[in-house]
Amino acid sequence: MAEPTDATAVRQLRRKPEGYFTSRWGQPEYTDWLDESLSWKESCYIGDWSFLWERRFRGPDALRLFADISVNSFASFVVGQSKHVIHTTEAGKVIHEGILTRLAEDELMLFGRGTFWADYNLRHGDYDAESEADDWFNLQVSGPNALFVCQKAAGRQLRDVKFMHTAEIEIAGRKVWALRQGMAGEVGYELQGPTEYAREIYDAIVEAGQEFGIRRLGGRAVFINHLEACFPTIITDYLPAIFDPELEEYLGEFRAAMPPYASTFNIAGSFEADHVSA
Repeated sequence: MAEPTDATAVRQLRRKPEGYFTSRWGQPEYTDWLDESLSWKESCYIGDWSFLWERRFRGPDALRLFADISVNSFASFVVGQSKHVIHTTEAGKVIHEGILTRLAEDELMLFGRGTFWADYNLRHGDYDAESEADDWFNLQVSGPNALFVCQKAAGRQLRDVKFMHTAEIEIAGRKVWALRQGMAGEVGYELQGPTEYAREIYDAIVEAGQEFGIRRLGGRAVFINHLEACFPTIITDYLPAIFDPELEEYLGEFRAAMPPYASTFNIAGSFEADHVSA
């Protein structure tokens, strides 16, 4: 039996949460963590973030919803552009964050735990909009050779894609969104599309990347990448502001909606206080 790709393992995770760490990130190591850590400095890697939750928002007030619950300005936010949105409570505390892409004038796609916060505010607010859960793959290709790998796989030039903008490209005969962003200080892309052809895209990138020294990113190296990029990871580096008394209803809904492995919060440290908000 062929070894499953990260994307395949992520889908298995939803049925088998007992395999959390290994399933979520693929294998802990594919070569070894040192070799994989050097990939975003010397060559490039492919990492799988398909475990992120995705939700599609449609309607005339969809953008107003995100303006109300995020610190970001949307005064300039064109179709095909993405933003790293930081969601806060009314008290200004960070509760979630994620990547928001404007797919059309009144259509947005959000990646991350903030999908539940956005939907909660939509359901409890006065907005002419609707939302539905979606299931996309999210493959990150980053490092000094990432541009060449993606161009080879897509069969077209990608230098014209601006930072935090998307382009619709074709890989392995499938239409894919290529979001230009990266975690390596180099031109990189997140490749996104319906999960049913995730493996085809993953395999095509691995094949295209052979001559460029591509590595598959395992679980041990993932957070080294985030640490070097100064990108704090919710749950790993900080707790979301979901424990305040006024958010009791939201916390209950959040935990009820999420599988057990996704609603636990274990932050290590020696600091002690009377309330988790400290």
